[in-house]
Amino acid sequence: MLAFVCQSAVASLLDSDGLRTKLQAIADAKANQYDCAIAIGVQTGSEAVAVASQGSAVTDRFVWGSVTKQFTGVALLQLAEAGKLDLDAPVQAHLDPILARLGLRSLTALFGKGASKITARHLASMQSGVPDFDTAKPYPRPAVDPFRAEVYAEPTHDWGPAGLINQSWVATGSLEFTPGEKTQYSSTNFVLLGLLLAQLTGARAWDAYEQRALLDPLPAARRALYRNLTFGVHGAPAERTQLHGYDRTSYNGGDPAARPGRDVWRVAGVYAGWTASDVRRIRAAAPAARRSRAWVGASA
Repeated sequence: MLAFVCQSAVASLLDSDGLRTKLQAIADAKANQYDCAIAIGVQTGSEAVAVASQGSAVTDRFVWGSVTKQFTGVALLQLAEAGKLDLDAPVQAHLDPILARLGLRSLTALFGKGASKITARHLASMQSGVPDFDTAKPYPRPAVDPFRAEVYAEPTHDWGPAGLINQSWVATGSLEFTPGEKTQYSSTNFVLLGLLLAQLTGARAWDAYEQRALLDPLPAARRALYRNLTFGVHGAPAERTQLHGYDRTSYNGGDPAARPGRDVWRVAGVYAGWTASDVRRIRAAAPAARRSRAWVGASA
């Protein structure tokens, strides 16, 4: 958790009524309750100042999961601002060439005739009707997740966009609803946006697209805030961090009360979503005595 306040109010807030002490007590209690890392901070100009933290060392790298979607969205808007993309124009003409290079069928062959109306805005706002590759369904009981099952069955499989889009429950030949009709969360939207970005920026291969370039237009002071971000495409967390992640969901018979849960440190599918789930960050915080854990899902 990160709290942002006005710079002029920082000093008075931290010194008033023992606020720092109270926030540290909250951080300690929640870190112990959930066996996780937590930080509470304030933003002062271009620097984030830790107010209270617990459960993390300064070199810990965390998998950000779907938080990465904000960066994909910003990159999309940058292209629109540069006049390279109309957010409300159909994207099939842009996507079909890169889908073909991946050995996939056209957008309409994958998702039906209605897919010809899908725009970048539909994808970014979860209004395309494209089925979700991440299949977690808590109801009806028992909770199931076919994608997790596949990932755990083949933990070293290097999932890419082609494998995700071509899943039997994704490439169904039809949409789940007419584009723009309603909102329904689907990480496949952002996999397609990643392909769109790769195509529009001239990357011949999907994994040649460098999402970090979206930070280039920022002033130097702002870029410094993101200096510890890394954008990954292939592999498992074990290749980039010593911090283990655990899946504590009840999907496929898992026990959410069991500690620590299923270790996904060596599971390549953790980063399967690419531009939908591919960011890690070194979080600078005060050192703590105990080891921290990141609780993530197989396709977080």
